[in-house]
Amino acid sequence: MEIIFVPIDYKRVRIKNFKSLENVEIGLEKLNVIVGPNGSGKTNLFEAFLFAKSTVRPSIYPPYPFSYWWGYKNMVYMHDISRNVEFGVSGEVKTREGVLQSFSYSLAVNGAGEKLRIIEERLDGGSFRITRMGSELKVYLHKREVSSYEILDLRYSVFNLFAYPAKVFDEERGKWRLVLQANVGLLNGPPQVLVELDEQSIDALVELYGRLFSDVYLLKFSSDRARTPSVPGSIIGIDGYGLFSVLQEMYSGVGPEKKPEGFLDYFLDRFNIRLRFQNTEFQTVLMKLVEDGLEVEPQGIPDGYLKAMAVLYLLDLKPSLLLVDELENHMHLKLIEHVISAFRASETKVLATTHSPLVIDLAKPEELILLYKRGRSTEARRTENPEALKAELAERGITLSESWLYGSLSDEI
Repeated sequence: MEIIFVPIDYKRVRIKNFKSLENVEIGLEKLNVIVGPNGSGKTNLFEAFLFAKSTVRPSIYPPYPFSYWWGYKNMVYMHDISRNVEFGVSGEVKTREGVLQSFSYSLAVNGAGEKLRIIEERLDGGSFRITRMGSELKVYLHKREVSSYEILDLRYSVFNLFAYPAKVFDEERGKWRLVLQANVGLLNGPPQVLVELDEQSIDALVELYGRLFSDVYLLKFSSDRARTPSVPGSIIGIDGYGLFSVLQEMYSGVGPEKKPEGFLDYFLDRFNIRLRFQNTEFQTVLMKLVEDGLEVEPQGIPDGYLKAMAVLYLLDLKPSLLLVDELENHMHLKLIEHVISAFRASETKVLATTHSPLVIDLAKPEELILLYKRGRSTEARRTENPEALKAELAERGITLSESWLYGSLSDEI
């Protein structure tokens, strides 16, 4: 399996006015298990990332990231369309040479009248910064303004307003230069920004500009959608549609002698599963499963197997961040344990929402994010003293999930 570089470490996220998330900020660990009662905002936290990705890396043009919620009114806090929805992340970006650079990104949007308008946006990579306020966009280097633009269409993010940045070496001056090419259909101003910048800062910015949010994968799994024959070349959707196509592409021409190389390979090998693919008369891909020599048609494939394959396939792509809503759905306890072990062994940060005591008990106290409601607003916190909680669990002989339901963790919320 090709080794894919994981360059972005998302450390903190801040969300304002998205559904019940009036003002929530959380730090991200390697594994983050989101727990809380029904209606506390677990799925809202998951969907906030979907909104941000749909705005920053739109799959349709012109962008309209409100369609998943049937309009802006249904996704803004208290249905108050006068409020802006805000989303921000910060962390570190790592170049292929291992150089770390802190970054932050934030945006504020409004959709009153069902038209997307990006009100504010800021991408800060240390020595280099792009900011926008309304229709005004400015580029800074070392806090010095080097270029300014008028944005002609407020629906587009800074990631659409410029082409992919380039790095060039000025032989005459013996220095590196960063090149930003403006999208002249969306920006009124200089067609090109050319500035001197050290190579490490340029590399970090190139990684950040190319990967931020494009390396965030989300799964809100539907077994019916996942087992639907899909068009060859499809990518896997948030609901699992396209699973058969991506697996056919991964395993095309591979025989049973294939050795485990990734998390999905290891899962198939451990459970003695082989996959067979068939192109239908409707030019779609259908997948059958062979378990212990018995061929199983798509409708007979266990839902848990399909979900485990979807999760592990995404994990093998090595995104910087993977979000899975209701991790436990469809999967037997052994499958859940297998998947969480894969999370821990991967290079990917994972956020998983759950109602399952087993998932909670497989987590460490410091990995839990506790959600609860204060009035109509979601609040989030981690346990204040993980080590003291571990000692309490051992002394009282109770599990982490029991403490969450009945013990000191429940008292914290």
